[in-house]
Amino acid sequence: MADILHQFLSGVKDSLKFSQGFYDVLSSLELMKRTAQITLINGLIYFGSVFLYNTFMGGKSNEPTPTVGEGNEVLGLIQSLLRLFFGLAYQGWIFIIYIMALTLTTFWVQDIFDELIQIKLKRALANENVISSSQSDNKGLSQSQIAKKPIKNPTKFLQKMQGLEVKTSAKEKSIDLIQRTSIITIYMIMTSLIMTVCKLMLIGPFLAGIVEVFLYSILHSYYCFEYKITVLDVDFLSSLVYFEAQWAYMSGFGFLFTMLLYLFKQQVGSSLFFLFFPLMVAVSLEESGQGLLAYKEERVAQSVSSIPVLTMAYYPHRWLLRKINAYVTKHDE
Repeated sequence: MADILHQFLSGVKDSLKFSQGFYDVLSSLELMKRTAQITLINGLIYFGSVFLYNTFMGGKSNEPTPTVGEGNEVLGLIQSLLRLFFGLAYQGWIFIIYIMALTLTTFWVQDIFDELIQIKLKRALANENVISSSQSDNKGLSQSQIAKKPIKNPTKFLQKMQGLEVKTSAKEKSIDLIQRTSIITIYMIMTSLIMTVCKLMLIGPFLAGIVEVFLYSILHSYYCFEYKITVLDVDFLSSLVYFEAQWAYMSGFGFLFTMLLYLFKQQVGSSLFFLFFPLMVAVSLEESGQGLLAYKEERVAQSVSSIPVLTMAYYPHRWLLRKINAYVTKHDE
């Protein structure tokens, strides 16, 4: 238990290394541009819309409605219709902004990660000499010269740092992406079902909240972890083995971010996730913390080496695939 707590607190500690994340953002015009775009659409447009509506419209629902006989029936009807109109307009606007924020932030965070990988690998080259200068592209160049060149194939360098030799075809990558999306979606559905069961069992809002924060801490950490796995070319099921072996550390790394969302989810919805997740990605690459490596032995809690947190969604996924395959086979006969 002490080992698990130590790994959890190590993850929490590493998630607090914001200064390096801000430094990395300020070190690149591309990162500053993407961060400004994310802040604009999520911090100003999305969050601003939610805040203004809750400020000027949300509090009016508690005002007493004029009673019949006071001569205000028409005024009350007009107020109700206006409230309905603004409510529907707000929901439509928020839906549009949500889809825009989700789509654009997905691409922008990928750009941020790609740029950060370049920065971190160049820094590793300059400080630790982890990239061999004997590579064909780098012959005859000094370390400082190599650091100024864009790294065309970060996958091979990250695999070398991690001690991996992985070759994946384009077809396998496509299948893996579909499988990853399916399993993460099932995990989110199962998390909602688990929370519903917790509430029905009357275990109390405090314990139910602990379960919810833990499950989403794992998920948010995996979102950061997933970027590294994609660059490393590691297949999804193998990535689960790496991730779940480090579950205590990963749950700690995502804990504070998840608590922030949990405490303010009723007020600002998903805008906080979109706004702060890029910073969490930057922090997840901090060299003195989680770093570039997807797996480190020192992040494994030896007392409980692995728990199937995300793997629990793999079995419904496999069952669903068998059912679909059986249905297709039956109708092809």
